[in-house]
Amino acid sequence: QRIDPVVKGFVDETEQSEAIALKILNSRYEFKNTAVLLRTNYLMRDFEFAFRRYHIRYKVVGGTPFYEKAHIKDILAFLKFEYNSNDRISFIRIITMGKGIGAKTAEKIYEGFRSYNFNYAAAQLLKVPRKSSSDVLKIFKIMEGSSRRLLPADKMRFIYKNFYMKYLIDEYDTDNIASRQSDI
Repeated sequence: QRIDPVVKGFVDETEQSEAIALKILNSRYEFKNTAVLLRTNYLMRDFEFAFRRYHIRYKVVGGTPFYEKAHIKDILAFLKFEYNSNDRISFIRIITMGKGIGAKTAEKIYEGFRSYNFNYAAAQLLKVPRKSSSDVLKIFKIMEGSSRRLLPADKMRFIYKNFYMKYLIDEYDTDNIASRQSDI
């Protein structure tokens, strides 16, 4: 069966992705028989938001899904750990952002922090390699500061402004910084 393409204009990418997601939901075709072709990967973020909102299963081909990008996982790790201190994986992701902290050391720091009932005031008592102590204490200070903010958006702004922006610049290729900043 032949289906002719449709050309429409939208105010912005969000409106476009919402309209297409709703069109997919209301179509008579199965998700597995539906494709959305994008001319550039940055548009995928809005589609992923819309697809998740409407519970449309999707697969990204030729790019990295938004929520699987390292910088998105980094920022979300702060929020995930704050809402669930038993999330060891998120904690390790956060604490290994400190210079000289690997997974084994991060695991020991997590266990120590847990033994103090995740009390930020006890962070200075944890055994941390001397070369990494200032970074680790800074990360704990950021985590504590984030916990004092009410809204997730405010928490993310605080983390980004006071810690992650510098980490992003120090750790990632400068060619991709603007794109990563836009994602966050």
